[in-house]
Amino acid sequence: MQSRGAFKQARRDENNGLIKDIARKEEYALATDGRGILALIDEGSPSGDTTLELDAPGGITHDSFGNRFCQVGMHVGAINPGTGQLRATVRKIVACNADGSDVTLDGVGGAAWAENDYLVHCANADVTDVLDTSYEHAFWGLMALVDDGTYRNNYFGVDRSVWGNFSSYVKASTGPLSFDLLQQVADILDQKLGSVIDLILAHHSTRRLYIKMLLADRRFVGTQVQKPDGGTVAFTGGDLTMGEVPIKKIRDFPLDVMMLVDKANSGWVVYESEKGKWVDEDGQILVRAGVGSTARDAFEAWYRIRRQYHCRYPGYNARLDGITGQALVVVRAE
Repeated sequence: MQSRGAFKQARRDENNGLIKDIARKEEYALATDGRGILALIDEGSPSGDTTLELDAPGGITHDSFGNRFCQVGMHVGAINPGTGQLRATVRKIVACNADGSDVTLDGVGGAAWAENDYLVHCANADVTDVLDTSYEHAFWGLMALVDDGTYRNNYFGVDRSVWGNFSSYVKASTGPLSFDLLQQVADILDQKLGSVIDLILAHHSTRRLYIKMLLADRRFVGTQVQKPDGGTVAFTGGDLTMGEVPIKKIRDFPLDVMMLVDKANSGWVVYESEKGKWVDEDGQILVRAGVGSTARDAFEAWYRIRRQYHCRYPGYNARLDGITGQALVVVRAE
């Protein structure tokens, strides 16, 4: 109701929003494989119109929710997966479809763009060099560390196809989730390296499959009602358990993947040279948006994080890919 109060409230909202945005970017990097891919192009003629069909969010195989990591205002380009080079033309995202299948660009896609190209984030509309994109500029996340070579065969210079202790057990095209399947994976890891699972990671949608497996036994024993109210501790964000091992949800985790992790023996490490700071080497943090006739009464700032996650012994962990039965598309609110 008064100018001073309005300014303070607006500033607080902006600062809180920045903190959440940065945290979400870190979570995206944690859950993916470090290639910095937003999605794969999922149409044969990307230059046909301004609507771009997408799949494989984060570069991780999946047929739906292709625009999961895209945001309005992003400049995007296409990487040729065969060469790792940026194709001509950069576009700006102006809308994300609510069903998760596509984005709307400010112009038709580049003439050289092709199906299954990597869609990546570009610094601005004038980018022509792959070095000015997100491609291969993210720290490696869980999909790179707990892997058998599907996404990262070269593991920090080690060939996973040669050195088995650096290759995680990965079950492709898993299908339905079951208690027996989880026990089977735990048994395989124990026989392989003496691993003991102490953490399970999954997206909300995969966790719901586990909840469905529990319902009948949790609520009824014979004819005696044990707990007639619906739901579990997951409803308020709590952890479920499998054999006393917690199952934790991660918002940006791949939709049809579950990881079984041995925290105690894997040797998880975080290397950091910059935990996070605003770029200010030139003496300023805020930079005016635009120059000359394009200048606007608006400013931007750059935030820098230099970090690398590492797992010394990936073979102690396992990953289930292609779990079926779940669907959850929630386009992020801007």
